[in-house]
Amino acid sequence: MAAYVNKFYPEFVVELASQHEKKVNEKRPIPIRIISYISRILKALFTLKIFYHLSLKLYLTGYIVGYITLNEKDI
Repeated sequence: MAAYVNKFYPEFVVELASQHEKKVNEKRPIPIRIISYISRILKALFTLKIFYHLSLKLYLTGYIVGYITLNEKDI
């Protein structure tokens, strides 16, 4: 659903806090969001948080496939 909303209704995309009790940031530009996501993937890899790293990569794979294949009338 994240890919669907980003593709067809980007005005409804909201930022979420990265950790509990952290302040929610204002909406960031896409390049900053991409850099942030890549840094989380690398940090999870280097700190040996294998399952978190795997979940980030699987989420990214689903997002890319969804963004490429979804049509607005699919939902």
